[in-house]
Amino acid sequence: MPCLWQSVAPMEFSEFKEKTKEFADLLRVGDLHCSNAKPSLKMEGNPVMVNMTFRGMQMLHSLRKAGCRVPPLKDDGCNGATLLEVMPGSVLKAFELPFSRFKGKNQADMENRRKILRELPKNSNVNVINLRDFSEEAMFSDDALDSMVAAVAAASWAIAEVDESQNAFKKPSNTRKVADAFAQYKGKRKISPGIDQLTEEEAARKEGWIYVPQINPSA
Repeated sequence: MPCLWQSVAPMEFSEFKEKTKEFADLLRVGDLHCSNAKPSLKMEGNPVMVNMTFRGMQMLHSLRKAGCRVPPLKDDGCNGATLLEVMPGSVLKAFELPFSRFKGKNQADMENRRKILRELPKNSNVNVINLRDFSEEAMFSDDALDSMVAAVAAASWAIAEVDESQNAFKKPSNTRKVADAFAQYKGKRKISPGIDQLTEEEAARKEGWIYVPQINPSA
């Protein structure tokens, strides 16, 4: 990943779009365990995702240079803050909360938002003591709600580092081959050519990994 971030850092967005067209339909190996993950380079359907991927890679380049740790990369002397890639929808699904149909403004979506805000602390085992301070904004802002869920995921990670029995995270295996993980998706989802003979961990160090807390890690 760091080599890709470095390559993208000086690019203009138009150049990035052109260079990544042939990869538009591909998923990363780490996306396979998130059923609602979408290709991050596909313009069709959600063009803003491509811009977010581009800006995110540039940001990661600068933050890694500043010493931030980025799992699953080895620290390599970095001792700064830990940066996790999380997907709010997958986090909500793991916490057995509504993970789709909560970003609209109709009555059903708004009720799902209320349920998330009401039950997130209990279901995540994270005591969000100032949740009320953000509830009103999160009811009407997708970004605020996503940020809140991501913050709870980050808190889960910090708690798990102290007590591994709490909200274990799904991490890439250093023995399981990508080919085995990918077998059930062949014909339905596409991954990068030639990556199937790597272990999940090797692939994740090339592509990244979405970290999802698990309230029932043995399930």
